[in-house]
Amino acid sequence: MKIKEFLIKRYGPLSHKNPVKLSDFNILWGRNEEGKTLTIDALVKFILGKKYKNKRKKPIFEKIDRVEEFPEGYAVIETNNKEYKLGDRHDLLSLRKDLSDREFRNIFIIRNSDLSLYSESSFYSSMIDKLTGMRTRDIENLKALVKDISGLTPRGDFKNDDASRKLKDRLQKARKLIEDIKTLKKTVKEKKWNKVEYEKVKLGEEIDDIKKKLDDLQAALKKEKYTKGKALLEELEDVIYKLKSFDKIDDKTLKEWNEVEKELYALFEKYQEKDTQRARLKEQREKVEAKIKEIREKLKIADSKRFQIEKLIDDIKSHEVLENTYLPRIEKGKIYMPAMIFSFILTIISFFALLILRNFIILGIAIVFLALAIVFSVLAMGVRDMKAQIERGKRLIMNKAKRLNLEGKEIDEIHAELERFEIEYSSHQKDLEIHERELSRISDELRKLREEELPKLSAALQNANDKLEELKKKCQVESRKDLEEKVNKKKELEKRLEKIQGELTGILGSIPQEKNPEEILTEWSAKLREYEEYWDFPLDLTYDEKKEDKLRKELKSKEEALEALRKEVELFRDELKEIQRRATEILLEEVTSYSVEHLDAVSKKLDEFIKTQEKLRENALLSEEILSEIEMEEKEQFTFLFGKDSQVSLLFKEITEGMYEEVKYDKDENKIYVRNKDGEWLGTDKLSGGTFDQLYFVIRVALGENLLRDEKGFFILDDPFVKSDPERLNKQINMLRKIIDSGWQILYFSCKGEVKELLKKDIKEGKVQYIEVALKQ
Repeated sequence: MKIKEFLIKRYGPLSHKNPVKLSDFNILWGRNEEGKTLTIDALVKFILGKKYKNKRKKPIFEKIDRVEEFPEGYAVIETNNKEYKLGDRHDLLSLRKDLSDREFRNIFIIRNSDLSLYSESSFYSSMIDKLTGMRTRDIENLKALVKDISGLTPRGDFKNDDASRKLKDRLQKARKLIEDIKTLKKTVKEKKWNKVEYEKVKLGEEIDDIKKKLDDLQAALKKEKYTKGKALLEELEDVIYKLKSFDKIDDKTLKEWNEVEKELYALFEKYQEKDTQRARLKEQREKVEAKIKEIREKLKIADSKRFQIEKLIDDIKSHEVLENTYLPRIEKGKIYMPAMIFSFILTIISFFALLILRNFIILGIAIVFLALAIVFSVLAMGVRDMKAQIERGKRLIMNKAKRLNLEGKEIDEIHAELERFEIEYSSHQKDLEIHERELSRISDELRKLREEELPKLSAALQNANDKLEELKKKCQVESRKDLEEKVNKKKELEKRLEKIQGELTGILGSIPQEKNPEEILTEWSAKLREYEEYWDFPLDLTYDEKKEDKLRKELKSKEEALEALRKEVELFRDELKEIQRRATEILLEEVTSYSVEHLDAVSKKLDEFIKTQEKLRENALLSEEILSEIEMEEKEQFTFLFGKDSQVSLLFKEITEGMYEEVKYDKDENKIYVRNKDGEWLGTDKLSGGTFDQLYFVIRVALGENLLRDEKGFFILDDPFVKSDPERLNKQINMLRKIIDSGWQILYFSCKGEVKELLKKDIKEGKVQYIEVALKQ
């Protein structure tokens, strides 16, 4: 089965005008983004056809739909010595019914440099079925069906889903219900239910007798209450009458009296305190006024001196201006005097030389030196005048400072004295301001005391006195002692009233306490009339509280015993109903359970249900064991592809040049292992990248040859060795040469220059067909 040619008229940006003819070994070379991957996608779609896209939710080929539409064009396939044009109407899988899309992907296509098998474990299982004619999946399905019919999970446990109607839970509940029925039957036997009705009648009679005795005791109690209540009610009436004379006397009035007295005392003390404060403030005011007078005298003297000091300051400033002007000139003029002297010396020397030599040049020089001497002399005189002016100004300032009693020999010292004077002057002014503010504050406080606080306190004292007089008049007392005596007397009466009411409450029951005394008296009288009919009760019986408590406890005990018997009977009936409900829920059919006799029948049905399900489970597990043995025997047949002398092992040994001697397939793990020349077995994850690629290429060749049986196939390779170094790439290219020699066809798509370079000689000799791939051809 080989691809003879293909033509892609239009597929996204890819378009070809002429068909591409193919030989056994074809390298289709193109740069990135020049249509290499699109060409592969188009070829795969031609081979699989349009219907492939709708077959699966998740495609076997990832990123095959880079372009949505189906490619325009065709691919010509030769299989079984016949040619077929694949494309819009026909596909390879329709022609070769023995091929599936997954087998096509795993054997004939290598994309993205990945030589591993897609869904490797399940792929081997499907290949076992196809190559050996076995039905391992049918066996698996049959095992699952047996378990499903028997209500079992894949692990052999009972199912607990909706389809089995919670079979596992029902079996557990059935076992529990059988145990509960046994317990209930044992309880029924121990309780002796035939004596329950007799005990109920006997308890009822005893309860009625106790109630009669309690009624007699209550009648005696009510007669006693009437007698005691009448005497207490008469006493209550007398206390209420006496309390009327103390209506306006209470703790509140006494408290008010005490508060008024405290207020009077506090106001009086405060008035005295404010009066003392007024005297103290007057004394402070006099001291502050004297201090202000003293400071003003000092400031007056300082002001007269201040005028002359300001003039002196002006003189000092003028002197400083003069100094700032002259001193730089004086500093520069220090050279004038030495220059003048030097010029005169040179002049004298020049004149001596003139007398001796009588030369006009020397005369000229002498005249120049004389002129310089005169100039420097004039300048030196100017500097001396400046110094004299500065000195006169300084003497004038020092004399004025001495007349103002300012100590100091230098102007800087006079400056310091002037600053001290200013500081003292400012200090006197601040003291004056502080004392004037203090005087203002004291005057304000005195005015406030005189005009506001003292008159207000005087008015408050008068008001408190008026309140005290009102209280005396209201309570008709002259002193606090008289008021306290009346309050205490009222408290005694109220205490007696409370005691009587407490006793009446204990006898006749409580009444609302928010009512006035007359209403309370009326309420108690009405309460007493309720017991009036018992005043001549004829029975010679005295009420005894202990005896009543004893009878009531006995009554309660017997009533509880009777209620317990009733509840026990009701509970037993409820348990029978619950057993019926639970059995119906477990067996999924109506079950009768109204009496003890029905319990045995229910228990028997539950036991039969458990035994039936356990038997079904046992049979299902036995069937699964038999089917598993058949499956294992069938899987053993798949080893013809692998093993020491198998096609895979021999071809792998040849390609790896004897480095690896055997390839085996572990049927239990669904994994491939290889044995190296040292006898060590390795998993595929332990192999180098190059060896891994070689192994899976060999497996693909072996699977393809067995799958296609009488013919060879083709491989579409998308840069399968992109990660290989040059040495490994050379070995892998040699492997492809051997595969081609065995009759296979290779379509090698690549963008790598080193691949083209390795095959350069083969291309030149015609052993490899070189085809350049581009978007437009």
